[in-house]
Amino acid sequence: MNGKSVRGEQTETRSLDAGRLRQAAGSLLADVVVLAETPSSNDWAMTQARRGRALPFACFAERQTRGRGRRGKAWLHAEGGGIAMSLAWPFTLSPGELSRLPLALALAVSDALTALGLAHCAVKWPNDVLVDGRKIAGILLETCAAPGLSPRSSPSLSSQPSMVAVIGIGLNYDLASLRQNDNLPTQAITAYRQALRRWQPARQPATREQLAAALLRQCAQCCQQWPRQADACLQRFQPPLDWLYGKAVAVTNGQGDVVHGVARGVGAHGELRVMCEAGEKRFYSAEVSVRASGAMA
Repeated sequence: MNGKSVRGEQTETRSLDAGRLRQAAGSLLADVVVLAETPSSNDWAMTQARRGRALPFACFAERQTRGRGRRGKAWLHAEGGGIAMSLAWPFTLSPGELSRLPLALALAVSDALTALGLAHCAVKWPNDVLVDGRKIAGILLETCAAPGLSPRSSPSLSSQPSMVAVIGIGLNYDLASLRQNDNLPTQAITAYRQALRRWQPARQPATREQLAAALLRQCAQCCQQWPRQADACLQRFQPPLDWLYGKAVAVTNGQGDVVHGVARGVGAHGELRVMCEAGEKRFYSAEVSVRASGAMA
């Protein structure tokens, strides 16, 4: 493996190979592209979808100069230190079906990591993947209407899709590269190699490309089966996969109002259920933090 030493740790610098990633995707995708550099993989994929690129497709960015997560937050992505993937998929979905998709994709990311040795993954509603309570991956879902869609002949796609979902996934592969950024909150995040070393020190870690291929397959299969597997997905989202369940939380809605209570899982549409003093409240989109008081019964 090509690599370089950063603060005593060996890091991987080999670029992803688009041909091998296409082989990993098989018939699930029309194409897979690897970009050396782009401002944002989601922006690139959105532009390509609007221009009529054959769907579904995926792109990976080795370096992002303006990567972002939910609510406009920056997603730091050092070359070789992470995976930045955007998946463009045509759907015909109701708002309720679409609202549950990010949670399903977070479970797909968790499944990919588990298959490669990480057995302590959990999902923080709505779409962050954690290991030991530290963030390892996040998801950003955006949509656009693309005129003149012509989906490939596939039983997984509607003959008349009404939208394109562009699903951006950022995953930390190696903190040794990410730590070059002095502003990185290393106490709040983790990465695949470091988490694997902690839980299975004798196991050889997957390469970044192997992890990218597993991530691509799991997420493409999730989209292919959606929304048929929506109910099964929600049934899976139980502790310990549901990281917030039973914890005292502070929930901030889009208007900036803060609600305190105890997380009680999700409802039928993937909304967060929080038990407050005045009764149960449900949130379809919000920022959630765990309160210092910890878990409550």
